[in-house]
Amino acid sequence: RGSAASSGPPKPALGFAGAGGLLSNMLASRSTSGPPLGGLPGASTGPVAPAAPVISAIEREEQIRKKLGLAKKKPINPTVKMRNIYWTTVPVEKLEGTIWPELSDQSIKFSIKKLEKLFGQDPNANSKTLPNPDDIKRKSLGKFHLVTGKRQQNIGIALSKMRATEREVVSAIISMDETLLTPTHTQLLLTCVPTDDEIELVKQYEANNGDPSKLAREDRFLRALGTVPHLRERLAAVLTMHNFESDYERIEHKTRLVHRACIELDRSDDLKRLLEIVLAIGNYVNGGTPRGAAWGFKLDALAKLDTIKDNTNKHTLMDFIFALLEENYPELTDFELPACRLAVEVSLADTMTELNQLASSVRSIKSQLEQPLINKKDRFHKVMVGFEVKASKYVSELQTQFEKVRGEFLRLAKQFAESGAAVEPENFFSKFVKFEIALQHSRRQVADKLEREARARRLADQRQRMKTLKRLKELEAAGADEGVFAQFAKANAGNAQDIVQGFLQRHRANPSLSRKSLASSKSGGGGGDTLKKKKKKKKDVKIVTVVGPDGQIIEKRLKRKKKKKAASSVPNARDYDIA
Repeated sequence: RGSAASSGPPKPALGFAGAGGLLSNMLASRSTSGPPLGGLPGASTGPVAPAAPVISAIEREEQIRKKLGLAKKKPINPTVKMRNIYWTTVPVEKLEGTIWPELSDQSIKFSIKKLEKLFGQDPNANSKTLPNPDDIKRKSLGKFHLVTGKRQQNIGIALSKMRATEREVVSAIISMDETLLTPTHTQLLLTCVPTDDEIELVKQYEANNGDPSKLAREDRFLRALGTVPHLRERLAAVLTMHNFESDYERIEHKTRLVHRACIELDRSDDLKRLLEIVLAIGNYVNGGTPRGAAWGFKLDALAKLDTIKDNTNKHTLMDFIFALLEENYPELTDFELPACRLAVEVSLADTMTELNQLASSVRSIKSQLEQPLINKKDRFHKVMVGFEVKASKYVSELQTQFEKVRGEFLRLAKQFAESGAAVEPENFFSKFVKFEIALQHSRRQVADKLEREARARRLADQRQRMKTLKRLKELEAAGADEGVFAQFAKANAGNAQDIVQGFLQRHRANPSLSRKSLASSKSGGGGGDTLKKKKKKKKDVKIVTVVGPDGQIIEKRLKRKKKKKAASSVPNARDYDIA
């Protein structure tokens, strides 16, 4: 049916593909005869409006191209079959408003021969690379698969990475060949250890006179691994030997971090002082409530100090505490807990699990050494005896150290009223670290505020100096003489370097100016003391105008005398004498 459909005449178009389309003819026939579509009985059958002209997709595309000013794309036919780019093209009706109408691929010049040479498909490539299906069938003929497909895939990946036959792998396991038993290969082999069911399948196959050479490669590999006694234990011992140093250092490092953090908190007098300050402020703000008059608080409260806003909603209670530290306890403003910041990533429960697994692996090696040798080439005992002795000693010491640190941590947590099975370093130390971070945040805010205020003062001083310089320039332009204040303002205008330069220039211009002349200029020439004396003389002498015996006008100076208590009833009778 498919071939007949492909070779027969084309089917009529079902869409609006032109006036000759099947659907168009049906609509046209219904518009000229019969009742209107969906009409009700008794409805009037008036003249029907003419239908809109039907536009094909090609005509619609041409209209859009003309509207956008786009020329029709020229067809391209490479001389060879090319490697395609599987992209999604933008339809013509969606080009408007995009950058694509502005681009022109016709203006790009490139070497077609080079492009076809590099990215043209070789017509003979498929025949060289793809195997014949008949050959595939003949190669897989007579091969038996005992395990599932996914299991075969995992074993095949391991074999491809090791690049060794099943015999070479078994020989390496027995002789403890480190060139093949690398950490990566050992981990892969652990995933390929045959299960009891797989070993039973191999035995049943051999019991039925099955030919091992007809098994698939993955099944032959499982069959070879099944001949090694205690294979999983031996491979686990090899992997433990490879990873022992890194595992030991990781566990010991975590234990040391918790120990240092415990010492840091236990010996920190600054922390105790800060907790006192927080307790005092907290008791005050909680006064009159059941939470007030507390002797202590849970450490969770330390993380809430930077969430309590003041009335202006601009500062927090932590900002207030830091301001208090700056004013009364400046030595506490640089409070830090570097060891606690590192210990927050440690979990004692996980560390204990890792330590127990390491100890169990070492004990497994000891029990495996009690097994007899496989053959004369078996070097498991020779390699593992010395390692097991050292590893057991190191693990025992590490267990003692871990238990000691764990006891220190639990005692420290109890000192801060934190107890229970859920107490972990990652939760306990993080409460202090959050408090430290909040305190540092307040310190940065204060520092930023001081910097802004200093910058504002510098800008104000700069504006004042510019204003003074502008006034001095106006006075110089008007020919006015500069007074002492103007000279002082001019000398101090600018930064420190400008002031020093101005002083040096004035000194070079008048080198004869000495301390004596400066002293004389200060003492004479209308100094402050002289002005005070003049003012005093004006106050002690008074000029009075009187008429003489002959009618002439006489100016007389009256000198004020010190007031004395006189018996005369006339007040101020002797205050003045004629000079």
